[in-house]
Amino acid sequence: MKRFIIYSIILISFLVGCYRMSKEITPPPSPEFGIDVKTEKRVREYLSEVERICQNGSDIESIEELTMSQSARLIDLGKAVSPILVGVVQDKTKNWKLRYWACDLLGYIDDENDILPLVAIVEDSEEEEKVRFCALRALAKMGNQEAIEYLKTSQEIVEEDALKEEILKVIEKLETTE
Repeated sequence: MKRFIIYSIILISFLVGCYRMSKEITPPPSPEFGIDVKTEKRVREYLSEVERICQNGSDIESIEELTMSQSARLIDLGKAVSPILVGVVQDKTKNWKLRYWACDLLGYIDDENDILPLVAIVEDSEEEEKVRFCALRALAKMGNQEAIEYLKTSQEIVEEDALKEEILKVIEKLETTE
């Protein structure tokens, strides 16, 4: 009986040790973004690199060229990075060039959850004009039909004539891609 108890304790200890080991190898997914912690850390590193480039970059074209590798890596991750990019776009304490870059990137990630945040940027009269136009182009790139009704409402809200005209062009483009 004594032997049985000793063997049972050893077996239980071994199994508990194996269980912990497997949990350490595979980190649990980050509940906030639905990606694992390691990937989220990598995404944050890419964003930090892009933020440094945006702070030092003079114009959007040079920033786009200097950030091609980070952009490609994030696009490869797909919808999982959308919430993080939306957070960057909505954070007005961030450099407008970084928010412009994030808006542009959202256009390449086909996630319907990005439509409302991008529409909100288009409608925001306090937002940098270049970022508003970029958000509108991102909606056009996505090609999602759900954006049409929101953009029709945006056209009534927006006061700038140039932005209204661009909204109309995007609506027409989206309607023809049905």
